[in-house]
Amino acid sequence: MGLFDSNLSEEKRIENEALKELESYRHNDFLKFRQIIPLYGITNMGKAEKNFFKEILDDLKRAVKEEGLTADEIHGRIITILTAAYGEQISQEEVDRLFEEEKMRPQIEKEMKLEEKFGVPFQNRAWFECTIEEMKYSTFSNTNTRNVDTAYVIVEGAYLDIFKESVFLKSNMGSRRLYYENIASIDYDARGRLHLSNSLIINLKSSEHVQLKYVSDEAVQYVTAMYEQYLCGGGNNVVETTPQSSDGGSNIDDLMKYAELYEKGLITREEFDLKKNELMGSSNNEPVVEDAPKFCMDCGSPLEAGSNFCPNCGKKIK
Repeated sequence: MGLFDSNLSEEKRIENEALKELESYRHNDFLKFRQIIPLYGITNMGKAEKNFFKEILDDLKRAVKEEGLTADEIHGRIITILTAAYGEQISQEEVDRLFEEEKMRPQIEKEMKLEEKFGVPFQNRAWFECTIEEMKYSTFSNTNTRNVDTAYVIVEGAYLDIFKESVFLKSNMGSRRLYYENIASIDYDARGRLHLSNSLIINLKSSEHVQLKYVSDEAVQYVTAMYEQYLCGGGNNVVETTPQSSDGGSNIDDLMKYAELYEKGLITREEFDLKKNELMGSSNNEPVVEDAPKFCMDCGSPLEAGSNFCPNCGKKIK
């Protein structure tokens, strides 16, 4: 009788260990499953996956009681079931790639929405979201007009493109492009006791200023670096992305290389035009800029070609 009781106790102990191991797969919202399923190409656990895992654990619980499945055998049985359901496991490199894609998915989706809204490309470009505050002087009302809005700022080698959330409202001052050549200075207020957020204050040569608030440290560093690079370049902010030919190859071949870089968005139109002028022997070394901007000397607003009066302040254009 004592021997029978000893065997029974050992079986019960093995069963309890197996059940305890099964329950560990439910803990922390199926944490152990979350660690396994990326190897099957699953980066997000949804309701369907959770229901599937519950069914697996219920089936294994019956196997523990009826088949004597042990704690040491549970992991292998789960792997077998998952492989049958999802296929063979993938490599760790593929897992890392999937996680990187999943990490970038919200960013890509947002960029696509912004492209649809504003009609300009955001993907593969340096941009950031912030709050913009503008102060403009109106000669009509003889007062300063203040505007605050959510803004998306694209940083390029020669300018900042600012697109505002409420751009379609008539009361809004509209989206704008700030060329570095029209910027007098860029001031930076770091977050601290006196400031709730990082701010970039862009002082224009027209005495107007544009303040960007809630700007990340990375964005602050990038904007100031691009502006300083422009100043150091003497206004010709051209980045050599491809070395010039040194083996006597034709200029046409080099021009085609730069055209390909421009098509891929690796250089700007201004940079491409400058290289084209150099390679084709043009006497004008300045980059050719289509629709070169002109600005009101009073308020700094951009002017259309042939304008006689500023559309913002009404000042006559000389």
